[in-house]
Amino acid sequence: MKELNSYRQELRPRILETAMTLFRKHGIRQVKMDDIAATLGISKRTLYELYANKEKLLLEGVIHEYDEQVSHIRWFALSGRNEMEIVAEFVRCKLNAIQDTNPQFFIELHKYESIKKHLLQRRDSQRQQSIEFINNGIAHGYFLKDINYDLLVELSDVLIDNVLEHDTLRKYSLNEILRNFTIVLMRGFSTQKGINVIDEYYNGLR
Repeated sequence: MKELNSYRQELRPRILETAMTLFRKHGIRQVKMDDIAATLGISKRTLYELYANKEKLLLEGVIHEYDEQVSHIRWFALSGRNEMEIVAEFVRCKLNAIQDTNPQFFIELHKYESIKKHLLQRRDSQRQQSIEFINNGIAHGYFLKDINYDLLVELSDVLIDNVLEHDTLRKYSLNEILRNFTIVLMRGFSTQKGINVIDEYYNGLR
């Protein structure tokens, strides 16, 4: 019994990675629990013993992906990077994550109540940390002072939500839309010192 429980716990990360890959590629509604089990080569019973339904699996997958991103950014920040470099790396990771993602994934994600609730709670819990981070960036001369950053975040959320429901996605990929938007946004709230860091950072990635 102990070995069986150990096997199932070791299986969880594989399930999350496989499920999120399928969700992102095909959209959430197109992927059935049967598809996930078949891709992993496990029984449906094993999958349902770990995750009672697709929404619970999706929620844990979203949390897992976010925790991985946070761990990476914390590691990156510990290497002596300044606030502007941290923002640039955060944006780079976000764009990489959505590069091959079906837009339907994001549209459908917000139709699950548990996901919506989690994302709202996450945003609220991040607010204080964000304020401290922004104030440090202002103090170090990378971010402009006279900007309402709370308003900027809300406007960004509204814009992204509208893009997902607009015909713009028929003309441009989601990656291209967000890449252009975030680069303009970053340069807009940055001082000249911050802009120099952005240019140097992204030029170094080419």
